[in-house]
Amino acid sequence: QEQWFDEQRMRGAPIHEYREYLCTRAEQLLDEIDDTMWAASGERLKQLAQLWKKTARHEEDTALSARFSAAERAFEAHRDAWYDANHARKEKLLHHIETLTDTASGLAWEAARREVADIEGHDWHEAGQLPHDQHEIMERELRRVLAAFHVRQGEAEHEALTQKEKIVARIQALSRRPL
Repeated sequence: QEQWFDEQRMRGAPIHEYREYLCTRAEQLLDEIDDTMWAASGERLKQLAQLWKKTARHEEDTALSARFSAAERAFEAHRDAWYDANHARKEKLLHHIETLTDTASGLAWEAARREVADIEGHDWHEAGQLPHDQHEIMERELRRVLAAFHVRQGEAEHEALTQKEKIVARIQALSRRPL
């Protein structure tokens, strides 16, 4: 709301002052956001760019235009770096689940199950947001590796049960034999 009121107040100002205000707001976006606000701040930058274009037909100031463009590029570079870091963290989590699927055996399955549950319930979300198209791809990949993990875990549980049944059968056979 505060930004909206500022813009309404600035609309009556001379075009140069209004464009100066738009530049300043675009530059401040990077300082005002945290990791949960990239999407909303991206929308805010789009709004500022639209307002910028509306004023461009009245007066062109190359210094202000360069400043506004630099603010847009800086924002996009930081946002893209943040998304890339989130993507890398999620890729690492996927790889970790795949590694657990391939290497867990015996009693290690319980620890692996807890670790995968932690990844699914907490770490995945904490790894950060992605753009919508990448988000959908990564979510499908997560479901795929989780399904593979659970299938392998079921196979391991069946193998363990079979081993236990063999041990019980052997004990029973030994108990029937005379000393």
